[in-house]
Amino acid sequence: MEELKTINEIKKDMKNYYQKLNYLYSKANTKSKRDRLLSSISILDHICSEDFFSFGDLSGDWIKDIKLEYDIENIFNMFCKNADDNMSLISKLSRNTINNFKNIKYPFYKNYHICNYLPLDRIISLVKEFYLDFGDDNIEKFIKSFNKDNLYIEPFEANYSGLLFPFDLIKKNIILINNNLPQDLYFASSLAHELGHAYESYLYYKRDLFDKGSTIFSEVVSSFFEYSFLKYIKDNNLYQKEINNELNVFYIELFNDAFSSNIISSMKNRVINDNGEICLDDEKAMDNAEKKKEELNYYRDLPNYQDNIRFRDPIIYYIGKIIAISLYHNYLQDSKEFMKNFNTALVNYPRTKSIDSFEVVGITKEELLSGKVLKKELINL
Repeated sequence: MEELKTINEIKKDMKNYYQKLNYLYSKANTKSKRDRLLSSISILDHICSEDFFSFGDLSGDWIKDIKLEYDIENIFNMFCKNADDNMSLISKLSRNTINNFKNIKYPFYKNYHICNYLPLDRIISLVKEFYLDFGDDNIEKFIKSFNKDNLYIEPFEANYSGLLFPFDLIKKNIILINNNLPQDLYFASSLAHELGHAYESYLYYKRDLFDKGSTIFSEVVSSFFEYSFLKYIKDNNLYQKEINNELNVFYIELFNDAFSSNIISSMKNRVINDNGEICLDDEKAMDNAEKKKEELNYYRDLPNYQDNIRFRDPIIYYIGKIIAISLYHNYLQDSKEFMKNFNTALVNYPRTKSIDSFEVVGITKEELLSGKVLKKELINL
């Protein structure tokens, strides 16, 4: 395998991307094109200044326009509206998920094996083999075009296991995986997850679409590939000592996000601060949270809320994971037909902002609320 890029090479690439994007922005003659470029530039600027370097004197024309044409606050408000439109579903679904774990007394603390170290070239080849196993022409073209120029694996300080930089109009997807993670199956599943985001962007490029990430469904596709990767490992009897541990981690994260989402859905008078956090001044909701914690005293790792709770993250990761589990179940029924309809669904949901977009792959509110697929998966582990 070719050598991955060093941190200095990454910095150089990032600056080159910035200069290309800023140049294109200075020449853009339509609002829609400027909007798409501002999305890429603002993401790049935010992440790089947080983890690599500050652009400093590279600042360009976009600075004066960012508030006017790519208003982050407005996009967040669009997300909040979409969440509120679906809050009844989030409330019922998260409560059912919590009860599913509770009713079967899911063994969170079973003595699962700890994951062992995997060489980086094995991780990359394993994830690529998994994607090619779908036998889908779009996925095959996408994964074969992915190489070391698209993948940066370096330590960074932000609390992410991975990130996708979707540089839209220069048709470039960059995946950053946090090398502070242990190099194991969790690391591999993070790569599979981020490649899921990259695959979405790949299809958007082909159809000249643009997604601002303002819906609660923005983690569905990536979570589907992440979960499918873990099931691929298990179903092919690979890393048998480690895989149950990684599936358990997936379910723990699902449970935590379901719990947080359920608290959010019970808040009537929430106040969201500049960091996208809900200020927990809703006494009734907090009393409800503490009561639920007492009922779930067999589970010791519930989030410890103090001053605030992220609003967006628990919702998108909960919805992503709970739908992903059902998607995988439906994929097994007829894989070819599923993938054809799946590609249709993933380019439609950013426009509709509705769960109805996933009906073509068998996802309905009624099916999710029944909890049958989740219960079966939990019992099987």
